Amino acid sequence: MKNFFDDYPLFFNEESGLNSFPNRLNWRYRAIIENGRPVIEGRRILDIASYDGRWAFAAIKAGASHVTGIEIHAGGVEKSRDFMKEYGVGEDRYRFIAGDIESEMLPFGSEDFDTVFCLGFFYHTLYHMTLLDQIKRLDPEFIVFDTHVARSEEPIIALQKEDVLPGGPRGEVYPLLDNQILVGWPSRTALEWMLAQIGYTVSYFDWFAQGIEDWSRLDDYRDQWRVTLVATRANSVAANAS
Repeated sequence: MKNFFDDYPLFFNEESGLNSFPNRLNWRYRAIIENGRPVIEGRRILDIASYDGRWAFAAIKAGASHVTGIEIHAGGVEKSRDFMKEYGVGEDRYRFIAGDIESEMLPFGSEDFDTVFCLGFFYHTLYHMTLLDQIKRLDPEFIVFDTHVARSEEPIIALQKEDVLPGGPRGEVYPLLDNQILVGWPSRTALEWMLAQIGYTVSYFDWFAQGIEDWSRLDDYRDQWRVTLVATRANSVAANAS
Protein backbone atom coordinates (compact mmCIF):
# COMPACT_ATOMS: atom_id res chain seq x y z
CA MET A 1 0.00 0.00 0.00
CA LYS A 2 1.27 3.47 -0.88
CA ASN A 3 2.38 5.59 2.08
CA PHE A 4 0.15 8.64 1.85
CA PHE A 5 2.13 11.16 3.86
CA ASP A 6 5.42 10.40 2.08
CA ASP A 7 4.13 12.68 -0.68
CA TYR A 8 3.45 15.50 1.80
CA PRO A 9 6.62 15.89 3.90
CA LEU A 10 5.58 19.20 5.49
CA PHE A 11 3.66 17.12 8.02
CA PHE A 12 6.90 15.43 9.14
CA ASN A 13 8.00 18.24 11.43
CA GLU A 14 10.07 17.97 14.59
CA GLU A 15 7.67 20.12 16.60
CA SER A 16 5.03 17.37 16.35
CA GLY A 17 7.26 14.84 18.12
CA LEU A 18 6.05 11.24 18.13
CA ASN A 19 3.07 11.93 15.88
CA SER A 20 5.21 12.91 12.89
CA PHE A 21 7.36 9.79 12.52
CA PRO A 22 6.63 8.43 9.02
CA ASN A 23 5.83 4.86 10.08
CA ARG A 24 3.38 6.10 12.70
CA LEU A 25 1.74 8.77 10.61
CA ASN A 26 1.29 6.55 7.57
CA TRP A 27 -0.22 3.70 9.58
CA ARG A 28 -2.54 6.12 11.34
CA TYR A 29 -3.61 7.33 7.90
CA ARG A 30 -4.60 3.78 7.00
CA ALA A 31 -6.52 3.33 10.26
CA ILE A 32 -8.26 6.71 10.26
CA ILE A 33 -8.65 7.68 6.61
CA GLU A 34 -8.46 4.51 4.50
CA ASN A 35 -10.55 2.53 6.96
CA GLY A 36 -12.89 5.50 7.39
CA ARG A 37 -13.27 6.38 3.73
CA PRO A 38 -16.99 5.41 3.61
CA VAL A 39 -17.71 7.99 6.34
CA ILE A 40 -15.42 10.62 4.77
CA GLU A 41 -16.02 10.63 1.03
CA GLY A 42 -18.56 13.29 0.07
CA ARG A 43 -19.07 14.26 3.74
CA ARG A 44 -18.90 17.56 5.59
CA ILE A 45 -16.47 17.03 8.44
CA LEU A 46 -15.81 18.78 11.75
CA ASP A 47 -12.23 18.16 12.92
CA ILE A 48 -12.02 18.73 16.69
CA ALA A 49 -8.55 19.85 17.81
CA SER A 50 -7.36 19.96 14.20
CA TYR A 51 -3.72 20.69 15.13
CA ASP A 52 -1.74 21.48 11.95
CA GLY A 53 -4.52 20.38 9.60
CA ARG A 54 -3.02 17.00 8.69
CA TRP A 55 -6.24 15.01 9.08
CA ALA A 56 -8.36 17.73 7.52
CA PHE A 57 -6.00 17.65 4.54
CA ALA A 58 -6.02 13.85 4.36
CA ALA A 59 -9.83 13.83 4.52
CA ILE A 60 -10.10 16.32 1.67
CA LYS A 61 -7.71 14.23 -0.43
CA ALA A 62 -9.92 11.22 0.38
CA GLY A 63 -12.96 13.02 -1.01
CA ALA A 64 -14.51 14.97 1.87
CA SER A 65 -16.64 17.78 0.47
CA HIS A 66 -15.57 20.26 3.18
CA VAL A 67 -13.68 20.23 6.49
CA THR A 68 -14.01 22.68 9.38
CA GLY A 69 -11.18 22.49 11.91
CA ILE A 70 -11.24 23.94 15.44
CA GLU A 71 -7.88 24.33 17.18
CA ILE A 72 -7.06 26.14 20.45
CA HIS A 73 -3.60 27.21 19.27
CA ALA A 74 -3.52 29.99 16.71
CA GLY A 75 -0.14 28.75 15.45
CA GLY A 76 -1.69 25.43 14.48
CA VAL A 77 -4.41 27.21 12.53
CA GLU A 78 -1.81 29.29 10.69
CA LYS A 79 0.14 26.15 9.79
CA SER A 80 -3.04 24.43 8.63
CA ARG A 81 -3.83 27.23 6.22
CA ASP A 82 -0.24 27.38 5.02
CA PHE A 83 -0.12 23.63 4.36
CA MET A 84 -3.43 23.68 2.50
CA LYS A 85 -2.18 26.50 0.31
CA GLU A 86 1.20 24.83 -0.26
CA TYR A 87 -0.47 21.60 -1.38
CA GLY A 88 -2.98 23.32 -3.64
CA VAL A 89 -6.24 22.82 -1.73
CA GLY A 90 -8.87 25.41 -2.66
CA GLU A 91 -10.07 27.71 0.11
CA ASP A 92 -13.66 26.67 -0.55
CA ARG A 93 -12.85 23.17 0.77
CA TYR A 94 -11.86 24.10 4.32
CA ARG A 95 -12.21 26.48 7.25
CA PHE A 96 -9.99 26.64 10.33
CA ILE A 97 -11.08 28.37 13.53
CA ALA A 98 -8.77 29.33 16.40
CA GLY A 99 -10.45 29.08 19.78
CA ASP A 100 -11.80 26.91 22.57
CA ILE A 101 -13.49 23.82 21.17
CA GLU A 102 -16.60 23.91 23.35
CA SER A 103 -17.40 27.56 22.68
CA GLU A 104 -16.52 27.45 18.98
CA MET A 105 -18.84 24.49 18.42
CA LEU A 106 -21.85 26.40 19.74
CA PRO A 107 -22.76 28.32 16.55
CA PHE A 108 -23.05 25.09 14.55
CA GLY A 109 -26.19 23.00 14.32
CA SER A 110 -27.58 19.68 13.19
CA GLU A 111 -27.45 20.54 9.48
CA ASP A 112 -23.76 21.45 9.35
CA PHE A 113 -21.77 18.20 9.59
CA ASP A 114 -22.06 14.57 8.54
CA THR A 115 -18.93 13.27 10.32
CA VAL A 116 -16.95 14.46 13.34
CA PHE A 117 -13.25 13.70 13.84
CA CYS A 118 -12.09 13.43 17.46
CA LEU A 119 -8.49 12.41 16.91
CA GLY A 120 -5.97 12.61 19.73
CA PHE A 121 -8.13 14.84 21.93
CA PHE A 122 -10.54 12.77 24.02
CA TYR A 123 -7.85 11.88 26.57
CA HIS A 124 -6.85 15.53 27.03
CA THR A 125 -10.04 16.42 28.93
CA LEU A 126 -12.15 15.51 31.96
CA TYR A 127 -15.28 16.80 30.24
CA HIS A 128 -16.05 13.77 28.13
CA MET A 129 -19.84 13.83 28.36
CA THR A 130 -19.94 17.60 27.91
CA LEU A 131 -18.08 17.19 24.64
CA LEU A 132 -20.21 14.21 23.58
CA ASP A 133 -23.40 16.11 24.35
CA GLN A 134 -22.15 18.91 22.10
CA ILE A 135 -21.44 16.40 19.35
CA LYS A 136 -24.87 14.81 19.82
CA ARG A 137 -26.44 18.25 19.38
CA LEU A 138 -24.72 18.48 15.98
CA ASP A 139 -26.27 15.09 15.11
CA PRO A 140 -23.50 13.73 12.84
CA GLU A 141 -24.03 10.31 11.36
CA PHE A 142 -20.49 9.27 12.26
CA ILE A 143 -17.76 10.08 14.81
CA VAL A 144 -14.21 8.94 14.16
CA PHE A 145 -12.06 8.50 17.28
CA ASP A 146 -8.36 7.89 17.78
CA THR A 147 -7.60 8.04 21.48
CA HIS A 148 -5.65 6.72 24.43
CA VAL A 149 -7.68 4.42 26.67
CA ALA A 150 -7.25 2.99 30.14
CA ARG A 151 -6.31 -0.69 29.96
CA SER A 152 -9.13 -2.03 32.12
CA GLU A 153 -12.15 -4.17 31.38
CA GLU A 154 -14.14 -2.09 33.85
CA PRO A 155 -16.06 1.08 32.81
CA ILE A 156 -13.56 3.49 34.37
CA ILE A 157 -11.93 6.81 33.62
CA ALA A 158 -8.30 6.81 34.78
CA LEU A 159 -7.13 10.20 36.00
CA GLN A 160 -3.83 11.53 34.68
CA LYS A 161 -1.85 14.71 35.25
CA GLU A 162 -0.91 16.58 32.13
CA ASP A 163 1.26 19.62 31.51
CA VAL A 164 -0.71 22.74 30.65
CA LEU A 165 -0.03 23.74 27.06
CA PRO A 166 0.34 27.43 26.18
CA GLY A 167 -3.08 28.84 25.42
CA GLY A 168 -4.95 25.94 27.02
CA PRO A 169 -8.01 27.28 28.87
CA ARG A 170 -8.43 24.59 31.52
CA GLY A 171 -5.12 25.25 33.23
CA GLU A 172 -6.00 28.91 33.59
CA VAL A 173 -9.24 28.04 35.35
CA TYR A 174 -8.20 25.02 37.40
CA PRO A 175 -4.43 25.14 37.97
CA LEU A 176 -2.64 22.33 39.77
CA LEU A 177 0.84 22.17 41.22
CA ASP A 178 3.73 22.36 38.76
CA ASN A 179 1.52 23.81 36.01
CA GLN A 180 -0.44 20.59 35.46
CA ILE A 181 -4.12 19.77 35.08
CA LEU A 182 -6.20 16.63 35.47
CA VAL A 183 -7.38 14.74 32.39
CA GLY A 184 -9.09 11.36 32.04
CA TRP A 185 -8.46 8.26 29.94
CA PRO A 186 -11.69 6.23 29.59
CA SER A 187 -11.46 2.48 29.27
CA ARG A 188 -12.91 0.90 26.15
CA THR A 189 -16.00 -0.09 28.09
CA ALA A 190 -16.44 3.43 29.48
CA LEU A 191 -16.03 4.91 26.00
CA GLU A 192 -18.60 2.47 24.58
CA TRP A 193 -21.07 3.27 27.38
CA MET A 194 -20.68 7.01 26.89
CA LEU A 195 -21.21 6.69 23.14
CA ALA A 196 -24.24 4.45 23.72
CA GLN A 197 -25.62 7.15 26.03
CA ILE A 198 -25.73 9.58 23.11
CA GLY A 199 -27.03 6.94 20.69
CA TYR A 200 -23.97 5.59 18.86
CA THR A 201 -22.62 2.11 18.24
CA VAL A 202 -18.89 1.35 17.94
CA SER A 203 -16.72 -0.44 15.37
CA TYR A 204 -13.00 -0.71 16.16
CA PHE A 205 -10.17 -0.75 13.65
CA ASP A 206 -8.29 -4.03 14.15
CA TRP A 207 -4.62 -3.05 14.35
CA PHE A 208 -3.59 -6.71 14.66
CA ALA A 209 -5.19 -7.78 11.38
CA GLN A 210 -3.05 -5.46 9.23
CA GLY A 211 0.06 -7.61 8.95
CA ILE A 212 2.23 -4.93 10.56
CA GLU A 213 5.84 -6.08 10.74
CA ASP A 214 7.41 -2.83 11.93
CA TRP A 215 5.68 -1.62 15.10
CA SER A 216 8.17 1.18 15.72
CA ARG A 217 6.39 4.27 17.05
CA LEU A 218 3.17 2.24 17.19
CA ASP A 219 3.69 0.62 20.59
CA ASP A 220 0.62 2.36 22.08
CA TYR A 221 -1.60 0.62 19.52
CA ARG A 222 0.29 -2.66 19.83
CA ASP A 223 -0.03 -2.58 23.63
CA GLN A 224 -3.71 -1.60 23.40
CA TRP A 225 -3.62 1.66 25.27
CA ARG A 226 -4.65 3.52 22.13
CA VAL A 227 -7.56 2.64 19.81
CA THR A 228 -9.10 3.80 16.54
CA LEU A 229 -12.83 3.45 15.94
CA VAL A 230 -15.87 4.69 14.05
CA ALA A 231 -19.02 5.41 16.04
CA THR A 232 -22.25 5.30 14.03
CA ARG A 233 -25.54 6.91 14.97
CA ALA A 234 -27.87 4.10 16.01
CA ASN A 235 -30.74 5.11 13.74
CA SER A 236 -28.30 5.02 10.81
CA VAL A 237 -27.48 1.41 11.65
CA ALA A 238 -31.18 0.57 11.71
CA ALA A 239 -31.78 2.39 8.45
CA ASN A 240 -28.91 0.60 6.75
CA ALA A 241 -30.12 -2.76 8.01
CA SER A 242 -33.67 -2.27 6.75
